[in-house]
Amino acid sequence: MSEAQDLKTRFEILTDFIAESAVQAHEGRIVALDDLDARVNALCEEVRGAPKETILEIQPMMEAMIARLDELAQSLEERRSRVGESGSA
Repeated sequence: MSEAQDLKTRFEILTDFIAESAVQAHEGRIVALDDLDARVNALCEEVRGAPKETILEIQPMMEAMIARLDELAQSLEERRSRVGESGSA
């Protein structure tokens, strides 16, 4: 598997995890995000060291991951607001 394909696969897996976590948070379920920062940072570090062609190839996937992270943040904030208003989850 090429470096670009490996990074694409890892971005897809992480982006799917983030999207599913956003759905779970929106539904009021407990979301395990203990290592999310580390996973995102590790993947981004690998991208920084990748050839320019690889970076350009995976750029749309990076943008998709960022969008899913924004959705997750919004879901978590909405949940926090609901919990704060009701005093429970």
